[in-house]
Amino acid sequence: MWYFCAALLLCASVQGVRYRGIQPLRTVLTPPSIQNAYSKASNAIQDLAGPPQDGLSGFLQPRSVACGISGTGSRITGGTDALPGEYPWLAAMTARDDPFVFCMATVVSEFFVVTAAHCVRIFDADELDILVNKHTTEADPSEVRFKVAEIIIHPDYIPYISSNDIALLRLSSSMEDLFYDASSAVLPICLPHRTCTITDPASCLVGQTAVIAGWGLIQQETFDQPTVVQRGEVPIIDNRNCQRRFYAYQDVVPILPNMLCAGFEFGEIDTCQGDSGGPLAVAGADGAFVLEGVVSFGRGCGHANFPGVYTRVSAFADWIEANIY
Repeated sequence: MWYFCAALLLCASVQGVRYRGIQPLRTVLTPPSIQNAYSKASNAIQDLAGPPQDGLSGFLQPRSVACGISGTGSRITGGTDALPGEYPWLAAMTARDDPFVFCMATVVSEFFVVTAAHCVRIFDADELDILVNKHTTEADPSEVRFKVAEIIIHPDYIPYISSNDIALLRLSSSMEDLFYDASSAVLPICLPHRTCTITDPASCLVGQTAVIAGWGLIQQETFDQPTVVQRGEVPIIDNRNCQRRFYAYQDVVPILPNMLCAGFEFGEIDTCQGDSGGPLAVAGADGAFVLEGVVSFGRGCGHANFPGVYTRVSAFADWIEANIY
């Protein structure tokens, strides 16, 4: 079923669960198909090589450019105004040469941004642009526009249940000059190591406070948009707890090991339509922010007992590394 979320935004629903960006029409998988998808995703996580990591202690990027450094040293429902340059890895996605932001992305290297697969699955690369150094929702005089040269959607993406909802966009030109420009507010975020608890992916990062930020709706019901980028903080919760909350309201959507959930029991702060593809970031011990999640889907925006669901980036460390280096 289609829902008109805002202007050009469309969000689909599976048993009341809405994507937080554009999404083409889909059908619902049968329960056996869901079980097979869950098993496949779970096995892939368990098979990741290497010792358990805390998810915050190392990065895939070369360290010649500092990553994850906040400018302060989805709108976000219930959030507050971010300062200009506070999150220099934020990127906005638009149609080619169009000002309207319909999804988000995160800068991870000079040529690449990470986003949600559902944001880009119906597009060709020559139909999309990425905006960086942007603060205001409307056209920002400081923003810099890059053309997308290539869309790399995860090969195991399953749109019906949002499994492997992640994509890389290769830009047609480098952002490196902006990384070193004192007048610019553009830097990559750090990428995590492999899954932090191989033996129990569901409890990975639980209890950590994460930062979300974006230009998405302030209120889903009224389609209110912010004037500048919004930010908020949400706790990461256990996948099993998250699954129970959805099942309690007959939402038959699996919370897979390659996903993570974040949000308060009573809602209030959450990503919303327009925040899809944006970052869920956690500060490491050195203060640098790490991209731990990509905004994927949720049931409404900021509703009690329904946390936001994110793609777990650490589950895709090998795939990201293989495609951007």
